[in-house]
Amino acid sequence: MFDLKSYIIGMVCMGLLTLFDRSIISYLKKYKSSKQRKAIY
Repeated sequence: MFDLKSYIIGMVCMGLLTLFDRSIISYLKKYKSSKQRKAIY
């Protein structure tokens, strides 16, 4: 049996997780680059 509601909820959760992962990854990249700059100077 194909449950549409659970499928939609799953898709929304996956989208939110990917968005969250991307924002965390970009934040970590910025944090690392700023750390490296501080180490250089």
